[in-house]
Amino acid sequence: MLRNTGNTSVTIFAVTNREDFVLLDLETPCTLDPDRSVNGVAIGAFGAPVPGEIVLETSSTETPIIVPIPPRPI
Repeated sequence: MLRNTGNTSVTIFAVTNREDFVLLDLETPCTLDPDRSVNGVAIGAFGAPVPGEIVLETSSTETPIIVPIPPRPI
């Protein structure tokens, strides 16, 4: 899940490291209003685990936003 914790709407144009995932079900572009969230599914596989971060091209900055992906609980 990605949540917009800011005060203005943010559009996610692209996931720039999408190829690092076996499967990433997060449709882009999508717009998140303040305090809103979007669900997505990230899947890894043996030999290709889910990366430690997702890199987003957004309307809020000129440089990509790097969002850490917490490790899966054991």
